[in-house]
Amino acid sequence: MSPFVGRINDWYRNASSQEFCEVESEPGIKSVRAIYEYYKSLNYPTIIMAASFRNAEQVLALSGCDRLTISPTILQNLSQRTGEVVRKLNPDVQAAYRPLPLSEAEFYWQHNLDAMAVDKLAEGIRLFAQDTEKLQNKMNNELQTLSLSTRLCNCLNLICSIQHQMKVNLWTKNNCRRWLMNWPNISKPLTLSTSSIAC
Repeated sequence: MSPFVGRINDWYRNASSQEFCEVESEPGIKSVRAIYEYYKSLNYPTIIMAASFRNAEQVLALSGCDRLTISPTILQNLSQRTGEVVRKLNPDVQAAYRPLPLSEAEFYWQHNLDAMAVDKLAEGIRLFAQDTEKLQNKMNNELQTLSLSTRLCNCLNLICSIQHQMKVNLWTKNNCRRWLMNWPNISKPLTLSTSSIAC
């Protein structure tokens, strides 16, 4: 599970125009700690990986979390600091209660009571769907390009083979190389007028 500290803070800041003076009071920090303590107290094997940090203080406030996604800028900031890092999250936390069975209707009701959770979950799904579509389109374009490149190589191999067999200089080596380098800009098929060979 990867809760986003910065995005949670942004939502509360935009919704209430509230600024958080202390890192300990940030909703994103509180949310990650609550999630971590809940799963660890009930011995769930889920790995908690906090992300979307905006500064080094947020990282230090969640020291002890299973995983942390930290940007190179913040890593550099941390590497220049001295002193002891105090662990803030401990997996040996005791459960305050045992969870009761929860119906689907009760789950959605409790989820809908948290406006931030509703907004950010829906936004996250939309963004992941958009990124998935972009990735699929990029892969399709790459496959089409690869397919065209493969056909071109096969065509040039055929030309070279015929040239060798007929011992006719259909194309010079330099012309072949020049055409191959410019082939993405050529919109019509290649035609060799000297031999009526086309590809």
